[in-house]
Amino acid sequence: MNVTQIVAKGKQFLSGDVLVALIIIFVGLASFGLGRLSVSEGKKEPLSIIYPDGTQERTEVVLKNGTVAKSQVASVSAAADASGSEVVASKNGTKYYLPTCSGVSRISPANLVTFPSPQAARDSGYEPAANCPGL
Repeated sequence: MNVTQIVAKGKQFLSGDVLVALIIIFVGLASFGLGRLSVSEGKKEPLSIIYPDGTQERTEVVLKNGTVAKSQVASVSAAADASGSEVVASKNGTKYYLPTCSGVSRISPANLVTFPSPQAARDSGYEPAANCPGL
């Protein structure tokens, strides 16, 4: 057998029904693999966020099939209260911030009020700022 005969037999083999059968088998294997990948997503751990002050938040993850991944959800504001972290506010404002929030840079140093805890700020009539993550 020479090279031209081998090429001719290869073309004959891949033409018609055999080529269609190979494509169907390949698509089936690819679909099976993608199905297996989608199942492994349900085994991921819930998202855990650790803040610089040491507080931790674990969030629930709702899977595509409607089940909720098991996790412990901790309220960040409750964790901040427990840690006794300092908060700041403006004399003229109604919101309080963590010292690391971007809103603090807009408060004039002359108007800056410091509280030893978020609870102390709430007792003075201030509310947590909505744009300050962690409150």
